[in-house]
Order: sequence, then structure tokens, then C-alpha cells
Amino acid sequence: MYERHVFVCTNKRDGRKACGEAGEILHGHLKVAARSIPDLKDKLRINKSGCLGLCQHGPAMVTYPETIWYANVTKEDVPEIVEKTIKKGEIVERLHYQGGPAE
Repeated sequence: MYERHVFVCTNKRDGRKACGEAGEILHGHLKVAARSIPDLKDKLRINKSGCLGLCQHGPAMVTYPETIWYANVTKEDVPEIVEKTIKKGEIVERLHYQGGPAE
């Protein structure tokens, strides 16, 4: 059973920034990085999601069980997210979106 979940928006929307392809890239990088954490094998799930309601702030993602929302995430942010949030449950302040879904 998974103890931690990460949901990455991969939704595509016309006329909005949305997450789309950038979310797909982010998801892929998170999955690769997650495989490098032996202690979390079979305990961590990196999921694609539909719209998380942060279209103007995408790519967006949310982690559970902490319910930490991140906005404007890039593949370059992945190592810091893995180290701080996934391994330790800490917030990466510069990416943190405190409002949760806006729509």
C-alpha cells in the first residue's frame, strides 16, 4: 500500500497556460527521481492527474499525505522537491501555492 502520493497535472486546456506537455515532462522526471529512493520503493506513487485548478500557475502538483500544493514547477525543481518534500515532508517555499485549487 502506498504511503505517499504525488499528483502532477497533465491537463491540456485551450486559451490558458495550463500544464499539458510541461506537466508530462515534470511527471516523467519525478518518476525517474523517485526510483532513486530505495526506502520509498512500493510506498510512493507518482500519478498523472487531470486539472488541479491552478491553470494560470501550471505546471502544478500536490503531495499527500501533507497536502502540499506547488505551482510553476519545472523539471529543474525535481531534485529539491524529492529531497525536501518527498523524503522529509518539508515545503519548498518558493514553489508553494498556499491557496490550493483556485477554480
